[in-house]
Amino acid sequence: MHGFIKGARALTEITAGMIPASIYFNQSDNNNRKAQARGDAGETLYGELALTMIQEGVYEAQFKPNALLDLIAFNTSGGAGLQSTKYFEGESRATFMRLGAKNPGFGTADAGTVPILQSVETYVSGWEMWLKDTEAAAAAGIDPMPRYARAVRAAYRQLMQDHCLYGDQESQIEGLLNSGRIKNRARLATALDENSTANDLYNALADIVKSIASTSEGLHDSPYALAVPGPLKRKCDTTFRGVDSTVSVTDWFQGSTGYQLIGIESLKEVDLALINEGQAGTTGAAVAGNFGSSMVLEKMVPRPFQQLAPHVDSAGLRTITPVVCDIGGWHIYDPTALAVRSNIWSES
Repeated sequence: MHGFIKGARALTEITAGMIPASIYFNQSDNNNRKAQARGDAGETLYGELALTMIQEGVYEAQFKPNALLDLIAFNTSGGAGLQSTKYFEGESRATFMRLGAKNPGFGTADAGTVPILQSVETYVSGWEMWLKDTEAAAAAGIDPMPRYARAVRAAYRQLMQDHCLYGDQESQIEGLLNSGRIKNRARLATALDENSTANDLYNALADIVKSIASTSEGLHDSPYALAVPGPLKRKCDTTFRGVDSTVSVTDWFQGSTGYQLIGIESLKEVDLALINEGQAGTTGAAVAGNFGSSMVLEKMVPRPFQQLAPHVDSAGLRTITPVVCDIGGWHIYDPTALAVRSNIWSES
């Protein structure tokens, strides 16, 4: 699981009763920095709390961290606070006729547009540290913050990949696998498996990308990619074209089609209800297309991964560092350059 919770209110929930660390550690009232205890004689004893310096910083990692996300055209315009984005589905067509007198049937370019609204959802995560643990780590010369930040960043990568593929049905945000705009979709009659030959593997994958060339009429240039279940990608990597060949099915496919073959583990077992097939159970699924062209589609991410300032609870015992992001839907401008397939892989 990606470890993020949904909804803008989640940020308030995890920081309830807390104040920003920068304010807590800079209060002018010295009593807030002292531990107070009552002795037997009623006298007041004071001992200064040992404070650990909190060094604020953002531990940056690559925003597009895996093979699929590396290709996707992300649109990060808009900023925090957006609740939806809108684009127009456009279709333009024109006809030619023989030169002659103009008449009511004269062929002119006809452009039609349909507005499409996509929701934007907020997701919140973060990490907490007890100050005693922070102090102990500092005394040992250890800084655990980068490790926590990397863990949250990894969770964000998983959230982003899942969002791109499956969307968020509760928020009515479609992913690539269940988008109603992609009409080039089919269920393979026979799934590939560990016993499939090199020709079986190549022909099944090539048929998918050929269908895109047919529906899109070759309008778009690379980068194209085909995302398949992880076990299928490994099968293609280790299956060779001939007995003495050193050319794997992956090399064969990529060299002849120009598509990059990407393996994604979660695609090996996709809930059929999630991709609108109206059945119970799971299936191996694949999605192909020109993911890197903003002329084909864009994934709307108005606020990418953002690490906020640490907060400290009122007792001064722990800090919480929230992380937020806003993720929207797909703006699919040319669905003919995309294809979806189910029943592509069987583990049996």
